[in-house]
Amino acid sequence: MKYYLIIFFFCSLYIFSGCFKQQDFDRVQGSDLLTFTFVPQTVLADGASPATISLKIDSKAIPSKRKLLLKTSLGSFVGGNGDSIIVEADEQFKAGALLVSTRTGQALITATIAGHDVMDTTHITFIKAYPESITISVDSFSINNNYNKEILLSASLKRNNGGVPSQGYSVEFRVVNTTGNVVGFFLNGNPNAITDGNGRTNIRYIATDAASPGKHLAIAFTQQADGSTISDTTYFFVTK
Repeated sequence: MKYYLIIFFFCSLYIFSGCFKQQDFDRVQGSDLLTFTFVPQTVLADGASPATISLKIDSKAIPSKRKLLLKTSLGSFVGGNGDSIIVEADEQFKAGALLVSTRTGQALITATIAGHDVMDTTHITFIKAYPESITISVDSFSINNNYNKEILLSASLKRNNGGVPSQGYSVEFRVVNTTGNVVGFFLNGNPNAITDGNGRTNIRYIATDAASPGKHLAIAFTQQADGSTISDTTYFFVTK
């Protein structure tokens, strides 16, 4: 009887040692711990349209091993710290995050879990988003007609969903007098300016001595997705 008990003890020990231990979880390859799903894989780069990143971790992970650090090569995580965010898997071992961008290109996602870096080879592609409205403003409604005075013209581009067009969009500025003649010049010698990640851009204008006093119109132009032009105007006064 004693002999059988000894055999039973060693068999039980062997079976128990063959069961999963957390150390086994720490030793496996990162790619075995985590799977990615991106929906959709192609997204507008307007800062408002998100790609949903869904993650599923191995069901053997204990609660202390369910936190993930996500990093992206492009864009920013909603509710995160720019290009990174910490998420925690739920009781179904699932986690998720939202990624947006105003820059076009491909975003590669890397997740760190239990000391393992896992990179998914599938990219999220952010494509160009076009403006649907434009607003122009000035920092002063009066400027002297000499070379020592300047005025700042600013344009803001928006999309109907609350987002902005993709970063690097071109806006053309123009200033005309009451007879419709183009007057003055822009400080950089170029009437075009490029938007930033907030859909905004600005340019400095000088009226010059030749500009006649009176009301002047400042105009900002840009193009929509179909090639049509949208514009907005404001005014300021040139004084002697």
